[in-house]
Order: sequence, then C-alpha cells, then structure tokens
Amino acid sequence: MTATQALELALPAPDRLADVVRRHGIRLLLLHGSQAKGRLHAKSDLDLAVQLEDPDRNPFELAADLQALFPKYQVDVVSLNRADPLLAWQVCRDARLLAGDPTAFANRCLYAWRRYVEYRPFLELEARAVTNRLAQLRDAG
Repeated sequence: MTATQALELALPAPDRLADVVRRHGIRLLLLHGSQAKGRLHAKSDLDLAVQLEDPDRNPFELAADLQALFPKYQVDVVSLNRADPLLAWQVCRDARLLAGDPTAFANRCLYAWRRYVEYRPFLELEARAVTNRLAQLRDAG
C-alpha cells in the first residue's frame, strides 16, 4: 500500500474535515507516521499533527473531534505550536498535508528543519553524555 492509498483510506468526508478545521482554528493538519509512510499494519494508529491559530486552545476537545473524524483508528495528535525541534522535524520529514495552505506547510517544514539544525549539536552532546554515563554505570557494576 502506498502513502497515497493510505491517505485515501484515512480521509473523512471533506465537509466534516473542513468543519473541524474551522471550529478549532487549524492552520495545518498533517498526517505523519506509518500511515504517511505507507507502512501500515494491523495495529497502525493515525498520527496527526496540527498547527493552530491559538496554541492555547483546549487540546482535549480537538483530540476528541479528530478521533470522531477517524473512528477506525486510534488517533495521536501532536501540536506543532509546542513541539520541540526534533519532533517537529520528524513530523515534517514524512508528513502529508490533509488541510491547510501548501505554501504555509512548506514554510512550516523549512522552519522545523532550521530549528532542528540549530538544535542538533545539543542533541549530540546529550547523546554523548548519556552514552558516557551508561558506560560508567556498566563499568562500576
């Protein structure tokens, strides 16, 4: 199954999707994860990412409405407004735009990439520190 087929399987009626997008002020609605990559299996969930006009909006209400749109799947929602640089870039790498402006999507992904590149040295430093600490614990034990 291709990513395009996965999208076709996952999409609700356009009017229902548009209503949720409008009510929650969703600027971007993205499909990411196994569905977007076309790597489906029996227990595949539906990974969605949103960029909201109001990042302080009630996340539980939004999650419930998105779950109602996709009742066949367990829906997991990530807010790009609050995502750290690594998560935002991981989402954008393989994401498929479900709702929103394609130019805004491209700009959001470019922003995510720039933040990730700036943050990557800190991730590498953290990984080295964890590796060193694990080696110390292993050698002490």
